[in-house]
Amino acid sequence: SDEGLARVQVKSTTVRDMGRWCVGISRREYAAGILNAGGSRRDCAYSASEIDFFFIVTGDGSQFLVPLTATNGAGSLTLDSKYAAFRVQ
Repeated sequence: SDEGLARVQVKSTTVRDMGRWCVGISRREYAAGILNAGGSRRDCAYSASEIDFFFIVTGDGSQFLVPLTATNGAGSLTLDSKYAAFRVQ
């Protein structure tokens, strides 16, 4: 675009809760020694130094382009009216 390149992380979901799409947007932390109680790597939020947007595709083909700043560091999103403005037509 005229604004330059953007870093986009692509996510997809087929999970619904009460008619709303739910999508995980965290990443796995691969730093040595960082494990959760079950022995798995922990989930971490993306930072502004890593990405600019999430491009999300839902099970019915709906698409969203959500700025990282709109996620407030969440590990998952429920695509309700709060994210309607980010739906790609």
